[in-house]
Amino acid sequence: MPRKAKPKPKPAARRKRPAKPRNDHANAKALEETIAELQRMGRLEPIDAASIAALRSMAKELDAGGRSIQLWKAYAETLERLMRRDDDDDGIDELIAQLSADPGNPPQT
Repeated sequence: MPRKAKPKPKPAARRKRPAKPRNDHANAKALEETIAELQRMGRLEPIDAASIAALRSMAKELDAGGRSIQLWKAYAETLERLMRRDDDDDGIDELIAQLSADPGNPPQT
């Protein structure tokens, strides 16, 4: 009687390793540099404290391996608002020029 061949063992399923959290704190470091520069330029005020605290929390989560697209989006939007806040003068410079101009000589725009 012929011997039955032993069935080949199934290869062990490879387990995917979870992504290692980044320990270099790149987002937190870059954020602190940005905050320091905004402070140096005089562009931060006490009213910005909540935005800064939120950004620091989000940067910490992102550095810990956070991959949520919503978190990235919230971080980017909050940072952009903080950085652009003083860039939007809402035409105040033009208004000042008009009010300061000689009535017989309107300002050139």
